[in-house]
Amino acid sequence: MASFSTRGRVLLTKISPKLPEKWKGGRLERIGGFFNSIFTDYKAAVLDAVQDMKDAPRKATFYISLLTSGAVLAKTSPSESHFETALSDCHHDLLLLGDPIRNRQSDDHIQTIQMYYREGRIRYTNCGLFSLIWLAGYEPAVDTFDARCKLVRPQWLDFHKQVLDVGVLGRWFYLRKAMHEFDVNPDEWDAEGHRVKSTPTAIGVQETQ
Repeated sequence: MASFSTRGRVLLTKISPKLPEKWKGGRLERIGGFFNSIFTDYKAAVLDAVQDMKDAPRKATFYISLLTSGAVLAKTSPSESHFETALSDCHHDLLLLGDPIRNRQSDDHIQTIQMYYREGRIRYTNCGLFSLIWLAGYEPAVDTFDARCKLVRPQWLDFHKQVLDVGVLGRWFYLRKAMHEFDVNPDEWDAEGHRVKSTPTAIGVQETQ
């Protein structure tokens, strides 16, 4: 039984578009000849690719897997609205908890990002295979020297310090990490097993207002 690559090569070899007789001898023939030359070039490239796959199946499998992985990452790279929705969901989940059991690290992380949003300093960049949420030094409306001069802006070597979150495969890494065990407060009990009197967190204060 012929392999897939052999059948594909035979099928491509048989494809040979022809122009009807009534269209020959004019502009349509020239246009048809142009597209036919393009088709011939692409057909030759595909035939060579099929032959390479047949000669080196492992190498072909590696490149196909690499291209497929890249396509999946690009397709599932989350958008800025996706981050805003995820942030809102995390805030809602924290609101459902009382102050004694609310994880303060989770609370501080969500509150800090929301504060940056209110200041207009959150920026989003789609890098193709992944997305970045990062912190700008100033909001867009600021027109001071420090905000506009490129010489005093943070350098690329320090850019990683401004990254707030990384989105891959439809998920936000740091947001998910911050919400791990968000309903567990490690400071709720002291060493003797007595409940520690807690002060309202930022979200708890918002909830009571």
